[in-house]
Amino acid sequence: MSNLFDIPADKLKKLLSGYETWLKTDPKEEKYPRVEKEKSKTIKEEFLNLNVLPHMSDDELYDKIYRYSRKLEGPVAIRLGEPRLRSDLPEIRRNLMYIMTSKETPFEIAGNILEGEFKIEVFAKAFWSPILLAQFPNVLPNWNNKTEKFFKRFNVSLSTSKLSVAEKY
Repeated sequence: MSNLFDIPADKLKKLLSGYETWLKTDPKEEKYPRVEKEKSKTIKEEFLNLNVLPHMSDDELYDKIYRYSRKLEGPVAIRLGEPRLRSDLPEIRRNLMYIMTSKETPFEIAGNILEGEFKIEVFAKAFWSPILLAQFPNVLPNWNNKTEKFFKRFNVSLSTSKLSVAEKY
């Protein structure tokens, strides 16, 4: 795997060690990996499921997406109120189907959803990242503001990088 950020091995080890230490020193953060794993399981069962999603009514999907959006951290829950979720429900369903059925790489899928042809205004990383993580658990991380703050501690700035979303992932 190529290292687009050119992080030397010793700095990468320091980064990983710092992450492990950070998890152990904050009780809330120590639970984070387990909580995220449970969230991914729920997402896979509830709406990243080809046996469920195509047969789900708009009201059922809305209820699941609404509950999901209320659990997201930061201002995303405020911006994604009922009118917004209801008006964008067809595009949300389309994107969920795309995530499950596309033959593209996970990186291309993330890029298309976050900045490409499948982008839905206001629905950004905070909304899609946990869904992408659930579909591609060993490939795509849960990329949010907390992730970027952690990288900044090690002088890796993803937000100012000229790389595409697919390249950043």
